[in-house]
Amino acid sequence: MKDLEQRFRVFIEKLAERAESLAEETRDAIQEIYDEDADPYKRSFGNFLMGVKGQFKGIIDKAEEVFKQQIKPHAPSFLKTQTPEGELQEQWFRKIHDDFEKWKDKMRDLADSIENHVKKPSAEEKLREIVEEYNAVKDKFHCSQCGANLEIKELYFISTYITCPYCQTQNTFVPSDKMREFEFVAKDFAEEKTREEEKLYEKISSSDAASAEEEFLAYFLWRAAVWKIVADTVPTFAEANKKVFYREMDDLLFDDEFDFDEKPDLYRKIIAKLSQMDGFYLQLAVGLLENLGARGIPSDEFGKYLSEMKNRGV
Repeated sequence: MKDLEQRFRVFIEKLAERAESLAEETRDAIQEIYDEDADPYKRSFGNFLMGVKGQFKGIIDKAEEVFKQQIKPHAPSFLKTQTPEGELQEQWFRKIHDDFEKWKDKMRDLADSIENHVKKPSAEEKLREIVEEYNAVKDKFHCSQCGANLEIKELYFISTYITCPYCQTQNTFVPSDKMREFEFVAKDFAEEKTREEEKLYEKISSSDAASAEEEFLAYFLWRAAVWKIVADTVPTFAEANKKVFYREMDDLLFDDEFDFDEKPDLYRKIIAKLSQMDGFYLQLAVGLLENLGARGIPSDEFGKYLSEMKNRGV
């Protein structure tokens, strides 16, 4: 049994060395492969990564096959474990089994850690690159009919007709692959910029001492901050993204804690908190309440709250 265990441990140690070698080779090449993939969705890089992880899986599968064939047959039956000899055999098997499980976890962690060595540009860096690309092309677009220079007045991320003011020809401006990502990158950028608001919400929502209205308000302030950055970055989609914000807030009400039909007093407290806001946040709060409706509050009372908030925002 000792010889069998020793052979198996030597075997998986050699497999671990092969895995470490594979990880080292991949780490050396992975950044270049990532950088050279011009696809905005990095599909070639993703396929490469899947291939590497497939090799790690092959190493683990090979070890599992040997364990199944050579070690598992020595697992004692329940009846045998009731004898002194069987108890020792059970301890032996349990030890090698548990060590093997830890080895597999180590191999999986090694495979998963490879991607961490890739330095990916932040959303802010991507946004800067998109704006730079827009600035480089906005004054170089010409009419296909008369050759007049056509001004690209905003950063279009979808194909857009530009009418020539001289000959009235409709010209199609086709944004680059990078520019097509503008809206999505703007959302990622907004999430990056509101990490503090997100952390505050998570802290409050996980605290037993925090009230339901404090949790609601923290979520409102976080998602409102995200929406404002997106709206400022992509003004064309301001109204559409506002609807996304209202939908996010509405989804929060699926939690029984925020069932305003059954908890009108909680709704009143939240309205009182929202009514204390100013400027942009007050306007957004008014729109949110209009979207949510009166719920468990009498409609005339709710209308009064809403009217007072609108008057404050004038």
